[in-house]
Amino acid sequence: MAPVLEKHASQTRLFAKIVRQTWFRSIAKLIERITIPGILLHYAFRKKYISDLARSALANGLAQVVIVGAGFAPLSYELQRDFPTGEFWEIDHPATQRHKVRACSEIGIERVHYLAVDLSATGVDRETLINTRFDPAKRTFWIAEGLLMYFPADIVLSLIRTLSTLSPSRQRVCIYVYGKTPGRPNSIRFANQTC
Repeated sequence: MAPVLEKHASQTRLFAKIVRQTWFRSIAKLIERITIPGILLHYAFRKKYISDLARSALANGLAQVVIVGAGFAPLSYELQRDFPTGEFWEIDHPATQRHKVRACSEIGIERVHYLAVDLSATGVDRETLINTRFDPAKRTFWIAEGLLMYFPADIVLSLIRTLSTLSPSRQRVCIYVYGKTPGRPNSIRFANQTC
């Protein structure tokens, strides 16, 4: 995915060039040690764990994967490449999704459907999702990774209620959130829920 994104913006190419430099990696590791030790390894393991869960679900007959707040992560692209019978959706903020859709249109992604939704302003519209070939009768794996802690409780509850009506008896949900550690203002506590 990174090589595709690099083609589209000079800022992205510049950033990618800087990130590849040894001095940048040294500075990044130092900043990580000072701020949140282990966070990069945590991200890598978290991504791998969620990918493994989705792959296991697809290998065991699950038909659909919906990623809420996918960002620039390549998971849906990788899954559609490796599981030719699956269908995949990304629900994401329009500003983020615009760039990803433009980049992905050039590499032949066929079974990833994109819904541009500002979750802080509106919820996921059931009919809009269904109009993109989503089938509520099919088994679905929902992913909301590192997203929900940014929203107020009422928006989170509304989103979860909506998702539960979209595939009520045949779904798996993976939600990953983190929050502040009580009494330690400069640290975060990781909690893995409902995977």
